[in-house]
Amino acid sequence: MLLLYIFIAAFLGIIFLLLIKRVEMKNGKQTFFGRIFSKGDPLIIAIGMRFQEMWDHRRERAFFLFLVHIPNQIEVFLGRIKVKTHGYYHGTNAKMRGKRNFSDNTVSPYMRSMSFRRDGDTV
Repeated sequence: MLLLYIFIAAFLGIIFLLLIKRVEMKNGKQTFFGRIFSKGDPLIIAIGMRFQEMWDHRRERAFFLFLVHIPNQIEVFLGRIKVKTHGYYHGTNAKMRGKRNFSDNTVSPYMRSMSFRRDGDTV
């Protein structure tokens, strides 16, 4: 019910302002309400400009974040992963190539079983 009263009050206020503006345009001079409202114009313009500056700043920060910063961080992250996996792969490969004695417990049983010849292997 409160919303209905607010709506009615706002509607009556708009109609009142339109009537005042019509009288001003018909007479060619400002009324009391027109003078009061026109004194607030510089303040409203300043508030609007400040809001526009804030909006532009936020938009620029969002563009920078999504177009520059996040792709750069992803590229750095992927580079680190590539370096770690490359080092791990080549380190493991070198360890496996350097092993000639699989009898030690340094190699897993699975790798040890791959190195033994099976019946029927030719090479």
